[in-house]
Amino acid sequence: MTVRSVVQALRIVRHLADAPDPMGVNALARLLDLSPSSCFNLVKTLAAEGFLAFDAKAKTYAIGPAVADLARRADGSGNALAIARPRLQALAARFRIASALWRLTPNGRLVLVAVADSEHATRLHMTIGQRLPMLVGSMGRCVAGYSTLSQAALGRAFAELRWERAPTLARYRREVAAARKRGWALDDGDFMRGLVTVAAPVVDAAGAVRFCIASTMFQGQHDAATVRRIGEATAATAHEIAAGNYGVARDPAT
Repeated sequence: MTVRSVVQALRIVRHLADAPDPMGVNALARLLDLSPSSCFNLVKTLAAEGFLAFDAKAKTYAIGPAVADLARRADGSGNALAIARPRLQALAARFRIASALWRLTPNGRLVLVAVADSEHATRLHMTIGQRLPMLVGSMGRCVAGYSTLSQAALGRAFAELRWERAPTLARYRREVAAARKRGWALDDGDFMRGLVTVAAPVVDAAGAVRFCIASTMFQGQHDAATVRRIGEATAATAHEIAAGNYGVARDPAT
């Protein structure tokens, strides 16, 4: 015997986990064939328990931190978040950027689980629970560098990605190789115009990417030398998290 309200709540969570963008109550109700009032009560309850995150400005819902926390407990991610949070804040304060931790999920998405802002006058808006395809942007270059995808499969996956200014496949592959070699990747306005993001992978003892750290700034905010220092600092931070959580005693770039 099943409890209908529990089934409906799980359907909402599963749907938002796969949806490319946050959604409003009415859209969820239509897609899941729920009454608007029932859907509203369910999402409000899920948000109160942390399983959904509510964006008051956009009036939309996305996966909340409680989902990532359960996944972290289930997959042995341990205290990665506790290790990461002060280090993300240190990165953000040092370079006046936004620094975030994204978890790689089994269904091929990157989910935001922690973010630290600087005191910079203009801040970036990021919502815990938001998701991205695992191969897009600077984080995607890191994930691709450690993936087992063949070159043909990588090319097919690349063709389905959405960018504001798409790189060529040849350049993307070169930058994937560079990310693997140096331990961090750069996206200079490809994924989103006006933003520069450097990312580094957090790998487990088997060498698989479990998380990525993404450090994001505005184009023109830092010169090329400083961006390189941010990349190196981001990679060092990723290595510290891997060492503390997985006992990885090597730099992922080696």
